[in-house]
Amino acid sequence: MLGYYFLNMKKFILSIFTCVSLFACQQEIDFPESGNFSASIEKVSTKTSLSQDNSIYWNSDDEVVIFNKSTVNDRYKVVLETAGSTSCALEYVQSSHNSKDEDLNHVVAFYPYSSAFTCVASGSDSYILGNVVLQNEQDYAYESFASGSFPMVAVSTNTNLAFKNVCGTIMFQAKGDINVASVTISGNKNEKLSGPAIVTAYAGAVPSVVMGESALQNVVLDCGDGVQLSPEVATEFILTVPPTDFDSGFKVVVKDTEGREYV
Repeated sequence: MLGYYFLNMKKFILSIFTCVSLFACQQEIDFPESGNFSASIEKVSTKTSLSQDNSIYWNSDDEVVIFNKSTVNDRYKVVLETAGSTSCALEYVQSSHNSKDEDLNHVVAFYPYSSAFTCVASGSDSYILGNVVLQNEQDYAYESFASGSFPMVAVSTNTNLAFKNVCGTIMFQAKGDINVASVTISGNKNEKLSGPAIVTAYAGAVPSVVMGESALQNVVLDCGDGVQLSPEVATEFILTVPPTDFDSGFKVVVKDTEGREYV
């Protein structure tokens, strides 16, 4: 618990802790009949929706970009019958020829999909993904992060794609009787937390992220019409951020639906 505030006779208690990205056991599954590729997800803190045991499930509307040993941007979607699990089948949708067709040594995949993504080799087993934008405004999701807000990448020699998380999450719990409209996180040393980024993916290693010059210094969680807090049961708010040291700490600003701010 970082502190508590009394405003207009309302008690607002805010506790914050970081959720460290872990690299847990992965499972690869073949789906030879239902899709061209199979995809598995790390157990802790990746995409696409977070269950109570921190398993991550694919959603039926999820789409990924696959560079199939080529720099051509191919669009794939989750096969409906395989959604709702940590492993799924992916089927081809279309290609976006926004770059020259050159050979790659591996299959490189990235979630979420964008036709703007590019991929170039930076070595025999490393690849630079361009035109990546980490969301500045993320939508609130109950005890999870919203679909599309938590990117991940896979590098493989075959059709089994074991995705690794690109970012981490900051989660805090709040109790009180206010209606939360938004949550904003910023670093105390003007760290870049969203916007343009370059992701480097490696075969068998952790991906890296470098934020662009025009990247923004905060991340905002939009709670829509508002999330009503409870005085007894803590409500979780989860935001996605790139790997960041926060040497001087970070600031959280909570705004309620009446326009008041709590820092």
